[in-house]
Amino acid sequence: MIKKFFFYFITISFILLLSLAMTEFFLSFKQKKNLEKYSNLKNFMSSPREYHPEYGWNLKKNYEFYYLTEDNHVVRRVTNNMGFASNYDNNIYSKKYKILIVGDSFTEGLGVDTEKSWPNQLQDIIKNNLTKNIEIYNAAVAGYNLDQYYFRIRELDELIKPDLILLGFSSATDFYDVGKNKRYFVYGKKIGRNYFEIKNNLLIENSSLNSQRFFEKEDSNVANTFKIEEFIKNFLKDFEIYKKFKKSKYVLRIISMTRDLNLSFWPGAEIALSKKNNSVEIEKINLVNKILKKISAEFGKNKKIFLVHIPYNIEVDLILWKKTFGKQPDKYNQRGAEKKIIEATKGSNIEFISTLEILQNESIKFEEGLYLKQDGHLNIIGNRIVAQIIYDKISNIYSSNN
Repeated sequence: MIKKFFFYFITISFILLLSLAMTEFFLSFKQKKNLEKYSNLKNFMSSPREYHPEYGWNLKKNYEFYYLTEDNHVVRRVTNNMGFASNYDNNIYSKKYKILIVGDSFTEGLGVDTEKSWPNQLQDIIKNNLTKNIEIYNAAVAGYNLDQYYFRIRELDELIKPDLILLGFSSATDFYDVGKNKRYFVYGKKIGRNYFEIKNNLLIENSSLNSQRFFEKEDSNVANTFKIEEFIKNFLKDFEIYKKFKKSKYVLRIISMTRDLNLSFWPGAEIALSKKNNSVEIEKINLVNKILKKISAEFGKNKKIFLVHIPYNIEVDLILWKKTFGKQPDKYNQRGAEKKIIEATKGSNIEFISTLEILQNESIKFEEGLYLKQDGHLNIIGNRIVAQIIYDKISNIYSSNN
């Protein structure tokens, strides 16, 4: 009986592994062919980034490139004369009403053509419905965190002298990717730049890694800890099967249950959505709060600053929520990120622009949803709705001042 069971177990395991191997081979072959198909496009799959000593990296000026998204869509990305993700050139000496935008990949607009990102769609809506006397400077860059938002604002506030600042806050990453994540950074792990830390409850700017294009020296004060979830993600990241299913409701359902095992496969979302945060998460939230207060104090006295909440799909898709994190209402709150952002901006010169409820209501109307299925960023429709929400908010301000 034991031999028979063992035989069946080996046979089924072999068939399963063989099926996975064949599927991986097929998907890899298909991906290779897709890359070859578009390889003649200008700067295809090349990086638009260049090193910046203070905030790590920025975008090359007047750069055009194409890349294949995880949804197998080819998108065209361009930067303007200032190295901003925009299909409009900017003039720093312009006498127009100036809007400076900072943020990460959700605000830079990855996953769609540059002209379809919400900052560029916002510029179009303003020109077509309000005035041609407003100029938008989209200084958002993929991979940026809140520290980099601050340093970006500090540099560009002096250069551009904006009348209004929009801060695109992505709840998918901005609560987690802040400061320095122990030994390295979350994105651009070993790329040296300035960052913030808290010492004796005071916000301190650390410039020890400034101008270090790549730093190898590890912090001796940080223990070298092994995390099984990081090992698993690093092992799986290059497999096409993993890329295909990592954002499926089944995987998200499993991820939502691993918190009880003290594992964190989606730390950004878990910090944002958890009703009860652990000590490490509380430290990160505290750092977010202090950086926002610093932005408010330094730049919000003489100009309007708005924080735009860019929620992740799990916060917007009500059906996906119910099948995953929503199954544990004692642990997770779909509006958790929004509540934390409101708390962080309370009593400051930063005004909160809520997008969640409108996105939830609009999501029901579109079969394809508001997010790219594999890529995870906003699709064209999602970007358009965010742009419209912001326009409805700021158009009255411009009209009242002019």
